[in-house]
Amino acid sequence: FYFLANKQTNKETLNLEKNQLSGKLPSEIGNMKNLVTLSISLNKFIGYIPTQIISNLQNLVYFHASGNSMVIPVVSGNKDLWAIGHLTSLVELELTDNKFDDPNAFLDPSISLWRMQNLTLLNLGQTGLQGTIPGEGLANLSKLETLHLSGNALSGTFPTEIGYLNCLAYLSIGANRFT
Repeated sequence: FYFLANKQTNKETLNLEKNQLSGKLPSEIGNMKNLVTLSISLNKFIGYIPTQIISNLQNLVYFHASGNSMVIPVVSGNKDLWAIGHLTSLVELELTDNKFDDPNAFLDPSISLWRMQNLTLLNLGQTGLQGTIPGEGLANLSKLETLHLSGNALSGTFPTEIGYLNCLAYLSIGANRFT
């Protein structure tokens, strides 16, 4: 990874899917500032997604990290740590089969995820999310075409604001605790 991240800084795509890679995701990937696509799904990465990776990749449009065992930081006190939400160019975000460090805080309507207005695909299935989806946050994701939240512990009433998502073509919310 050191060679890739430090010698190949002009690359726009890094696809490492299905390679049985393990250990912590190297923070040096953050040196690849021209990345548009980062695909690390279906490996065995563990630990926290390094914030320096996400905070340096302002051109990132596609981030696919499903099928690992990583921990995604959300908030600490009143500070929004979820730097992914500050990537305003992001169109696809896939994090299925990872975990959030605070599955309740993620559903706070003030965190940056709910301001990612370019998202067309949001895949957060089997991530341990708990609580009620904030309707006002969901309504902000007006370009969303695919929303996958299955296999969590989401509860309460599913927000009626889903009706504002005129582009939504696929919705997967099974295996939750909605009333």
